[in-house]
Amino acid sequence: MLIAMALAAAELATPPPKCFAELGVEETFARLADMPEPVRKNVLAHGKMAEPGQPYEATDVIMSDNPRRSFVIGGRQGDYFFVWFRQGGFSNYEVVYGYELLFSNSKERRDPTYFLVGQFKVKPCAALAALFQGVGTYVEPPDQF
Repeated sequence: MLIAMALAAAELATPPPKCFAELGVEETFARLADMPEPVRKNVLAHGKMAEPGQPYEATDVIMSDNPRRSFVIGGRQGDYFFVWFRQGGFSNYEVVYGYELLFSNSKERRDPTYFLVGQFKVKPCAALAALFQGVGTYVEPPDQF
C-alpha cells in the first residue's frame, strides 16, 4: 500500500513546462522540502503550503485546517530561485515567488543570503521570464534572509 501511495504521489508531481528549457532553468525541485532552507523558510513564513498531491483548500469553502496554497514546482536559474504555487480562495490562481542570491559569491558561503525580489500573480512562464531579466516587484518590508 505504501508503494502505491508513493507511486500516486510521484505521478501528481508537475513536470517542468516547456518554457523552462526556453528560459534556461538549470535545476528543478519537485517538492518545497527540496528547496534551499532559507527559501523554504521564507515561503512558509507567508503561510502553510501543501506539497504536490497533498490536500489543500482550493476554494473559499474552508472544510479543514489544510493549507490554502499548494506547491507546483520550484527551480533555479543562475542566482535566481523561484517557487511556483497555486493559491486557493475565492479564485484559485497561480503565484511565483522569485528569490535572488544577494552576492554572486554567496554560493560558496555556509549561509547564503537570499532576497525575495518578487511576488508575481501573472502567467508563471511570463513571471519567470521577467524575474530572469531582473524585473522584481515591490515587497514591503524587504524580505532579506
